[in-house]
Amino acid sequence: MEVRDVREFMEFARRLTIPYYEQARLFWEQGINDGIFAGANEIKVYTSKFLRELIEEYKEAAAD
Repeated sequence: MEVRDVREFMEFARRLTIPYYEQARLFWEQGINDGIFAGANEIKVYTSKFLRELIEEYKEAAAD
């Protein structure tokens, strides 16, 4: 098996294997714009805890 686009493959793998990632993707841009990611390292932003917090921060606003 050959991977032609590593970034696309990694996104696919994250969506399938990291808890809360798929839901958190909906709020990713908003979180960046609001500074939620400021100071977070590359590992932290893919932890279940961080992703769950991101969802909690924005889910009610999205429901309105």
